[in-house]
Amino acid sequence: LYQYLATDFYDKAKIFNPVRRVTTVMQLLHSLKFYYWVTDPRRRSGIDGKGKAGPRPTVDNILTIRGHILTLMYKIVSNNEPGAQTGDELKAILNFLTTVHEDDNLTDVLSMLIKLVAANPAMLIPAFDKKRGVWVVFKLIGAANENVRLLALKLFGFFLCRCTSKRKQDTMNPYNLYTLLTDRLLLHATFINVRTYNVLFEILIEKMTSEILDGRHPEPSTNCKFENPMLIRTIASLLQQSDQQNTEVLEVKKVFLTDLIHMCTNSSENRRIILQMSVWQDWLISLTSLEPNTEAEMHIRSLVYHLFAILLHHAIKLEYGGWRVWIDTMAIIHSKGSFERFCQKNSGKAVSRLGMTQSEKNDDVEKEVVNVVQDLLSKVADQSSTTAGGESQSVFSTSNVSSESTYIGSRSEEKASQQADNTVPLYRIPEFRWSAAHLTLLSDLLLGIESDIASDLEIADTSNQGLSMNVAISFLVRLANLADVIVFGTACNFADLEREKNMPTGGILRQILRLVTMVAVRNCLVYRYKSCFDHQLVVCAKERAIKALVDDLASLEETNNDFLNLKTTVQDPERVLQEVDVYRLKATLYRDIEESRQAQFLALATIYFLSVLMVSRYRDILEPPSSPSPFHNTVSAGSNFNQTEYGKDNSKIVPSEEKTTTNNC
Repeated sequence: LYQYLATDFYDKAKIFNPVRRVTTVMQLLHSLKFYYWVTDPRRRSGIDGKGKAGPRPTVDNILTIRGHILTLMYKIVSNNEPGAQTGDELKAILNFLTTVHEDDNLTDVLSMLIKLVAANPAMLIPAFDKKRGVWVVFKLIGAANENVRLLALKLFGFFLCRCTSKRKQDTMNPYNLYTLLTDRLLLHATFINVRTYNVLFEILIEKMTSEILDGRHPEPSTNCKFENPMLIRTIASLLQQSDQQNTEVLEVKKVFLTDLIHMCTNSSENRRIILQMSVWQDWLISLTSLEPNTEAEMHIRSLVYHLFAILLHHAIKLEYGGWRVWIDTMAIIHSKGSFERFCQKNSGKAVSRLGMTQSEKNDDVEKEVVNVVQDLLSKVADQSSTTAGGESQSVFSTSNVSSESTYIGSRSEEKASQQADNTVPLYRIPEFRWSAAHLTLLSDLLLGIESDIASDLEIADTSNQGLSMNVAISFLVRLANLADVIVFGTACNFADLEREKNMPTGGILRQILRLVTMVAVRNCLVYRYKSCFDHQLVVCAKERAIKALVDDLASLEETNNDFLNLKTTVQDPERVLQEVDVYRLKATLYRDIEESRQAQFLALATIYFLSVLMVSRYRDILEPPSSPSPFHNTVSAGSNFNQTEYGKDNSKIVPSEEKTTTNNC
């Protein structure tokens, strides 16, 4: 009968138009609820289902009948005839999904509603919003059955895909539904799996499909963008709250980060969307541990760093005030790293405190028992004090009470001592210090800038702990190479940039002069000390620091990039300044020559710098120092330049004393 109604009757009968649609839909739903149920609705839904007395059709037959009923219902609701009360029909379906709690009794109805919304968005989306369909969706997302949860997410996705921007904001924002989505999905699950992530990713980019994929979803096209970006934070929160011991969680993290990298690499708009999110660095760094223990965790950390590099490079290069993003990132990374170290340091105390809590519970029980014993002994002592021999019994009972009190007091003192030893201190963010994460992000950011030479970067303060000498020098050399192109090779005006960063006029060039002079001084030191350390075992801390300063940096970085050429630029060790240093000083002086006051300041600073170099160099020649000098190779420095003589043919004549002298640095 229902097959006939769903096919021939609906398609051919001319008398179908006057049928009362709302009443028909309600009657069909009533039949599904009370007669053609798959699982008895009595226990969970409280519905007294019919047809229990006599023989019932098999489950397969019931499912077939339900399919025909739902086909007829689908055709009735889809028929957009004039005067149709679609809202009332939809309300009847939503009421069914709200009052029926058995998964087998509502799954097919939910699937039918998804098809209706997907096929008739213009007609059903306004009604779905007006009849509070989202409320029903969140009721179903909290179901114990995963299939019901995923179907509810599909319905939610089709609704968001076809919503206007205003309707979407009015629906989601007042109740903070993106956060509620996390709580509902983890109500009956301990982690997010690949199937759930696939549906959430479809909603994120609004490319909904009717299938629920078990494996990884197809790679999105290059023109996809984040249509519901708040879901990024939702997915990250789900991953953070999931059971980290589950291997599927690591797989979902890998897929999620790979998708974000793919979409951010191909779209500046997607990068800008993430950068506009509040404290986006927090949820991104929460996806990994800064000190991973396994190879899979190390891979996750590398993906996180890669995404950081993409976003930070975009912020510095294209966004107004993007340098503030870098500062915020450094602070958040510092907070994350210091908190991890705090947890590792105090994990033992936390375990001890947990054991003390259990011990305290046992002590409370023991104390209650002692109190009962004390009361009993007191009563016995009072009764026996009036009889013969009462004095000795009273003394006996009193001694027992005092011994119990002494025992309790000693236990209290011991417990207080344990509490003092195992107290977990309050966490406070320590003073900033460089870490491996900071150095990795800075290196990646510089690599991005070096690749396209399209932005600027302030010189980092290298005086903090945690930044080794060779790494600090490598950053200075790389920044100097960038300055050759960005500062000296262009004619851009720095005034606007200085106003943006609230810097005083000329502040950028003064920073550049400090950079140039620092690199020049290091070039002076390279060959003066290199021969010394080639023949001497470095022992003291000062010598180790100087050796790190003058060591060749080529081994620290890759050299396949023109801007990563960290080999020494010293061509003539006898010169006070090398050609490249002279060029940089001249370029700094003539960079903004029209600013007379600024040019005068730079000229005076440069003259003072050159004067110091010249005086130091020729003072060491006239009065050789007894200790190694950065500007002159004395006998103690191991090179003996001041004792070297040259013949008429400019050939070097080595004194006999030098042949027998052992280099002593």
